[in-house]
Amino acid sequence: MEIKVRNKRLDEGLLNKQRQEWLAEWPTGKEVNFDDAVAYQKSLPDSKIWWKVMEKLRKDGRTVVSPRAGTGVLEDEIALCQSLERSGVPLIPVTTDSYTRGRQFEKAQKALEESKKTGKRILNGYPIAIQGVKNTRRVIESCNAAFTPRGRAEWQWKLHWLRG
Repeated sequence: MEIKVRNKRLDEGLLNKQRQEWLAEWPTGKEVNFDDAVAYQKSLPDSKIWWKVMEKLRKDGRTVVSPRAGTGVLEDEIALCQSLERSGVPLIPVTTDSYTRGRQFEKAQKALEESKKTGKRILNGYPIAIQGVKNTRRVIESCNAAFTPRGRAEWQWKLHWLRG
């Protein structure tokens, strides 16, 4: 079986329509403002920009550990990220929980509430669609390292990186 890959720019109108449809499914999707998100990303220092950190690591000939990490409760996620940074991890993984990856947002919300109530870690990652923009920015601002979201689109950056 031959797989053909193409690199063709998606029509901007179609892209915006698809983005709005996708975000409408998220409980916190209405919080997302594209222009604000772009401005926020541009305001980050180089140490928090994944591709710049990767490029520096490659130029320096460094190999780094990229653990899988993510937890549902915001305060636990922040503590986890800070712990990884203190350990010298320059690329902080934020693994999305499986309910969110499967677009089972109600289950993710219930599991998050149960985790908070019982103190047990029920989710197997960070429920970004439940935590939303404000809380996720708190995670990003909690340490001075680059974040690498891990979910379904993970293969895209791996493929890009392998191509060099």
